[in-house]
Amino acid sequence: MPLQSLTNQDFHPASAVGVLKGTFLSLIGGCVWFDLENHRLLTQIPCFDFAFGSYAGTFTEEIIANLPRYAATVTHRYTNLPVLASPYANNYFHVTLECAAALRLLGDRHRAVAVPPSLREFTYQHELIGRCLRGREAVPVEDPAIFVDPVLFYDYFSMESIDYVRRCMNVFARPGGDVVYLERRNSNRIRPGGIAETPEFRDVLARHRARRVDVGGGELTVAEQVARLDGARTILAPHGAALTNMIYLNPPLTLVEVFPSYLASHDCYAEIARLLGFTYRRIVAEREDEHGNLIPDPLQLDAVLREAT
Repeated sequence: MPLQSLTNQDFHPASAVGVLKGTFLSLIGGCVWFDLENHRLLTQIPCFDFAFGSYAGTFTEEIIANLPRYAATVTHRYTNLPVLASPYANNYFHVTLECAAALRLLGDRHRAVAVPPSLREFTYQHELIGRCLRGREAVPVEDPAIFVDPVLFYDYFSMESIDYVRRCMNVFARPGGDVVYLERRNSNRIRPGGIAETPEFRDVLARHRARRVDVGGGELTVAEQVARLDGARTILAPHGAALTNMIYLNPPLTLVEVFPSYLASHDCYAEIARLLGFTYRRIVAEREDEHGNLIPDPLQLDAVLREAT
């Protein structure tokens, strides 16, 4: 029984809302659904997404064979309830621009929305989803649960999603002329990916009077994170979800993003910078230290910062 992606059928792999007709067992925070009547596994994750492959590998033949029996033990049941779900529910970027922002897709048709446990773990999740609900009720559902005719969301970040979150949050950093180094220390991550604290790197920061900023790992509110960026005119940062906070800034702003070579093709923050009218500069670090932190070329970094300021 293969895991079927709804993005090729009921959903298009872009901003979309769809309804599953029938009775379904919700699994993995609403990212995978078992059709109890037709004995099939479904997901709204695009089939080309790497999360799709990892979820597909989770369901062995034995697990699938036991799902109908397991569903009979599940007591949580909901009818005609929209379900907010994200395969990256612990990632600030995806929760902000591809999850909370997706609430705009419902319009005025539904006054309550199911929020699974994976989207209720961190302070910023409560704040973002609470404000983006715009008066709708958040129903804290359990996982797994049984849903009858559930409404599902899927969204990609876009100018529309950025605008929606900016309007709902209504919090912005004050402008200024500072160079801000957005550190990557306490984030919820599976790999280091920060910038190595070499003497050469510290010299570059000192030369440009860069101010260090750490926005934490989910324990701060969005407003608290954004306040730490007050006065920024140039932001230097390694690639990471903390850069999501740039949506709460306004031009003129220059973003200098440092990548490891294996992520050099990622362009989400470059696209956000383009949409918001920021100047964007990319630096690919070809070396790492023994801890996996990036070692950018200090001469290149210094030149880029001089150009930005």
